[in-house]
Amino acid sequence: MTNEIQILSLTKKKKKWIVETKEKKYSFHEDTVIKYYLFKDKSFTEEEWKQVLTYEAVADLMEKTLKFLSYQRRSTKEVQKFLSSKTDQPLFIEQVLMKIHQLGYLNDEKYAMEVLDYEKRHQKGPKVVFQKLQQKGLDETLINRVLLNYDDVTEQDILDEVLEKLVQKNQDQPVLKQKNIIMQKLLRDGFSQSLILEGLKKVSFLDKSANKLVLEIEKYQHRYQNLPNQERISKIIKHLMTKGYSYAQIREQLKQNEGE
Repeated sequence: MTNEIQILSLTKKKKKWIVETKEKKYSFHEDTVIKYYLFKDKSFTEEEWKQVLTYEAVADLMEKTLKFLSYQRRSTKEVQKFLSSKTDQPLFIEQVLMKIHQLGYLNDEKYAMEVLDYEKRHQKGPKVVFQKLQQKGLDETLINRVLLNYDDVTEQDILDEVLEKLVQKNQDQPVLKQKNIIMQKLLRDGFSQSLILEGLKKVSFLDKSANKLVLEIEKYQHRYQNLPNQERISKIIKHLMTKGYSYAQIREQLKQNEGE
């Protein structure tokens, strides 16, 4: 004879219902209670009760997933990863994914467009957009299709704005150092190298590093004060050239210092 599960009591506790059977107590969503007409003294076969528990497990996963999605839009891959951390049942994951797709909470193309718009507003290049979408598990074909909305003209316009700011910001550095700092920053921000190089050619760099060079020389003079003069000068020149100062610029300043 098949064992039956009988409901001994049903009590509301906050948003859940506590259902007690002879075997144990269960916590159910109201949807589950209504769908399966759970009430005191009602009995279920083991197979019927298994269906109730499955429905409740999916409902619980759905609630957790909607909360996860409420913080920000997510990619399908992110939601799959989240669900996998909550259950080891592929069928449950599949059901939840299908439901949230139907409700319009998951749309990878829309998600990708939002990331693209966000990164453009924050003056990042297309390579950063590609990397971020790839990290979120989006299909490469979809990413490339979305990036058609980030053409060379748009990239050049954004790059020129960023370039202008960076040039203003780094004028206290020698020109060679300015170019290196700007190049590395723009590459990190996802702009293409060819467009960066073209942009740098159009810029008129101002070198306001003279005062900084004086301070740098003073610092190294103090650091190497116990060394013989020629060795000290050699080390100072070596350090300052790695910071972008030209040999002629360094020698000229050292000469002025000696004449003081």
